[in-house]
Amino acid sequence: MEDGNGDEKKKLKKRIKNDFSLLERLKLETNLAMNEGQPGANRFDSKAEHFEKGQPREAKTGMEVLVIEDKANDGWHEKRHDTNSEYNQVQFFHTADNEPYVTFDADGISKTFPVRSKDFNLWLRLLLYRRGLITLDSVRDIVRRCEAMALFEGPQKNVYIRFAEADGAVYFDMANDAWEQIKITSQGWKIIQPLESPVKFERANGMQPLCYPGSKKASMEMISRFFNVKSEHDLVLIVSWLIGAMQPSGPFPILVLQGEQGSAKSTTAKLLKDLLDPASVPLRTLPYSNRDLAIAASKSWIQCIDNLSGLPVWLSDAFCRLATGGGFGTRALFTNDTEFLFNACRPTILNGISDIATRHDLADRSLIVHLPPISEKNRMSEREMWSAWHRSKPSILRMLIDSVSAALRNLHDVKLSVLPRMADFAKWVTAAEIDLGWTKGTFIKAYETNRMNLVDIALEADIVATAILALMQEAEEWSGTPSELYEDLKRKVPEYERKSNAWPRGANVLSGRLVRAQTFLRKKGIEIERSKSGIRNITIRRIGGKAAEPGEELIPQPAVQPESQGGLKEVSAEECERFDFPVKPATITEHGPAMEPSIENDDIVEGEI
Repeated sequence: MEDGNGDEKKKLKKRIKNDFSLLERLKLETNLAMNEGQPGANRFDSKAEHFEKGQPREAKTGMEVLVIEDKANDGWHEKRHDTNSEYNQVQFFHTADNEPYVTFDADGISKTFPVRSKDFNLWLRLLLYRRGLITLDSVRDIVRRCEAMALFEGPQKNVYIRFAEADGAVYFDMANDAWEQIKITSQGWKIIQPLESPVKFERANGMQPLCYPGSKKASMEMISRFFNVKSEHDLVLIVSWLIGAMQPSGPFPILVLQGEQGSAKSTTAKLLKDLLDPASVPLRTLPYSNRDLAIAASKSWIQCIDNLSGLPVWLSDAFCRLATGGGFGTRALFTNDTEFLFNACRPTILNGISDIATRHDLADRSLIVHLPPISEKNRMSEREMWSAWHRSKPSILRMLIDSVSAALRNLHDVKLSVLPRMADFAKWVTAAEIDLGWTKGTFIKAYETNRMNLVDIALEADIVATAILALMQEAEEWSGTPSELYEDLKRKVPEYERKSNAWPRGANVLSGRLVRAQTFLRKKGIEIERSKSGIRNITIRRIGGKAAEPGEELIPQPAVQPESQGGLKEVSAEECERFDFPVKPATITEHGPAMEPSIENDDIVEGEI
């Protein structure tokens, strides 16, 4: 009998070595050594794969609760317990696209994972091992049964990444070991446990824990010390983008950071990502396909693409869909007729030296911030900058959370005389600006100024739009066929540009380019009309006087007029000491090592709720 026991233990050790990571293997081998010589330690019966049928599902809850326990020494079965059971409880459900999920309690913490995930598989193996019943076939059989239970007997629920919305409240996943969430309502905020929340969050590889909100609320002046911007408007746009990224449903404008070498583009992107969606790999390279972008968006909240020199047409269109919400479908692997669907709307950061948002549809969804170069005398060391950032990050997060609470409270009262593009984003930030200490209309003024600058960038990058502006500098109106327009525009374009790929190869291609450019041309005082019947005819006329040239300064009229001219004041040394800042110019360098923040327990508070 002892020889048999020894053989079984050797086989188990071999299975452990093959099936578990080093950490799990060490834990299990330790438990095995502790159980040697104890009664009932030998439970490795080859017949332990017997699975008895469980009790009928409770129709009232529509939820399966599976508890695995050993039964004597000869097998295991499914059994139900109440919430006070000493055994781990498992709840199965599925999403709208029929993905099976499981929520289980581990050490008193409720965790949610896909049924097919490695995390659930390892937890299940550990649970079976503790009963002495582990075999590879039994694990596979249980996983298949769990999938069926989740799809056909479990209820339908949504699973979220980082941010979710339910019952008028915003839920913010802290992604820490306790699976805590921040619940934000119109009355305030508080930190809650997962069992207190109506939403379920999924954890993806690379997600890092969020810091706890601080007891001090940062000001705009303090935030300005970390971002290398040219003007107050640029700082308003960055903070507005952060607040917009905390709206779970979107849409989300694309933040484009541009500047020459040494202007801290990558560092600024990493700071913004670290504030709301910390990750072990904060910056990514360009995706190679729509599928790669869709998978990345399904596994992280903020998409941060680094060091761009330009965007291909297909990727520019993909980022447009990601900003306002769009889907992607592809054939599932190893199948002929099964489609795998992705649907996401995510905040995005792009950074590069040259102009990135040159296509009209992408520019219309973007916030472009130009970062000035940092002189050597104003440059701060990486270690000093990151140390100051981690000390102040809880206060900045507290300011953003309070602003989201204010947005929830004021959103229904926001009335804009003119709704700009990305209207939901504009109303959301406008509802929060009072809590930020901005004067009325500060955001709309900065937003409209940015949009007019985007018009110039997009038109200057469009060779057809530039030719039309040159044509209309000499006439009040032009009318003719597409072929006649094509010939007239060719005379306005240098020969080397006509030979480039940017110039349309025929009148039929020109018509499509006019449709793409006409929205921005209208903002420059050029109206394009097409005949609706009969001979194809195009009419171009100037509206409101002389046509503006690309780059000509325009003064936009904000939809909401500011009551007074607010501004950012200079930060004093006393204020810096209050937030433990170095009294040094707000200059940063690129590629800093992410250091863990040091947060005192008494610096963690909750808002009134």
